[in-house]
Amino acid sequence: MPPEAMSTPSGDGAAAAATYFTQLYAYAYATADLTAWKAMSEPDCQFCNSVTEDINSMILERGSETSAPIVVTSAVGTPIEPGAFYSATVHMHQGASTRYDRDGNVVTTGVARSYELLFALAWRDGWFVRQIDTTTLDETAAP
Repeated sequence: MPPEAMSTPSGDGAAAAATYFTQLYAYAYATADLTAWKAMSEPDCQFCNSVTEDINSMILERGSETSAPIVVTSAVGTPIEPGAFYSATVHMHQGASTRYDRDGNVVTTGVARSYELLFALAWRDGWFVRQIDTTTLDETAAP
């Protein structure tokens, strides 16, 4: 459920929206439910579309994925054009993950990593993700 802080077009609202979208990433992979993810994704968001394609492929192959929770350690939003465009920087840690095929066999495993996510966001009576750039901070650090 989106936090109340997302209800305003402000730097704090942008930080809350970016944090929420980061949590949606884990939720979408764990449940294969892309409804909220797609509702916040701009049609030309390359990162958003790649996640959607990967999850749709996993669904088509009747696979599944598990991971440790994502922990957001900081989030800061910045107005670019107040009331319309914002950026947000999120620092997060994602635990190890495992992808399984339809028979429950391990297909891939991912190690725990920390990331910096740079969001480009738009406000139009709600938040929309225009793009996300990711940088790996440390492959072993935990929050």
